[in-house]
Amino acid sequence: MLKLIKQFLKENTGITLVELIIAITVMVMMLGITAIYLPTYRANQVKKQAALDLNDSLRFAQSLAASPESGEIEYYHWQYDQDANNVLVTDDEGENMRVFNFDSADKIEIFTSIDDIYIKTKTPAMYADEDLTVEAAGIMYVVHIAQKTANNLYYQISISNNSFNISRGTVDEGTDFNALINSDNNYDGRYEQ
Repeated sequence: MLKLIKQFLKENTGITLVELIIAITVMVMMLGITAIYLPTYRANQVKKQAALDLNDSLRFAQSLAASPESGEIEYYHWQYDQDANNVLVTDDEGENMRVFNFDSADKIEIFTSIDDIYIKTKTPAMYADEDLTVEAAGIMYVVHIAQKTANNLYYQISISNNSFNISRGTVDEGTDFNALINSDNNYDGRYEQ
């Protein structure tokens, strides 16, 4: 048996020029495809992470409000700061609880119809005012600055009925996110859960 293996290795110790050309061609094609799609993939990951960060900040504020350690605090305030491109969660006294900064904040743009959410303690109830009378409802779109054209992905966070969810969709030709957040009928394009 050992003699057969040695004989096989001795006879087949090299590769032909055709095999080498085929292997190099396949590697170059794979490298080319990767180089073409890598920027799009990275941009999509930046958008996805920003949407997840927004979701996490809302969940953090809700968990603070639901905590038995909230004591005499009436509500927690979730605030998106467009200028600083971050989220600030404070209690009703305005004490800074946590700041959520976005990775790659210079590459994303967030369009939102609701900048402030007040979450009543001991409940998951979300309100749009400090008096806790108007139920919070709104929508946020996360887009990449370089990808606001047709057929690119965006992420959306919908807030209603004391809950929120993330979905994603494809930008339609001529979509104006500023107009969408200021309209009564929010974007109802192609969504994917």
